[in-house]
Amino acid sequence: MNHRAIEAVARALREAEVGYHLSLTRLVDGVSTYTLTYNDGSPFIEFDNMDDGYAHISAKRSEAQSKAVITAYEAHLKAEGFVVVPREPTQAMTQAAMDALDSPFYADLERVYRAMIAAAQEHSDV
Repeated sequence: MNHRAIEAVARALREAEVGYHLSLTRLVDGVSTYTLTYNDGSPFIEFDNMDDGYAHISAKRSEAQSKAVITAYEAHLKAEGFVVVPREPTQAMTQAAMDALDSPFYADLERVYRAMIAAAQEHSDV
């Protein structure tokens, strides 16, 4: 992984904010109800205690950060000219290679593809 990728992911983490408002909305006979509202317009959620509300916020924040990191890294890969491909060629990929090369040697194409993937993994700094 190179420095540009790390910077892109770090920036995505910083920018992955989850806006919310958690408040005590009801207190009847010692029973509390907390209402959590997110700024993204999703429906409000009620909790019996504040800790459950903050646990929900933490989970939502982790999800937002995870999505932001994956999106940033995929964008970085695309900008660097990389694509994600399967380790083993699919039938369609092998057929496309055979059509392009006009070669009947199916096993050779798979062997060549695996060698190319192995070489790419050994020398990758993405």
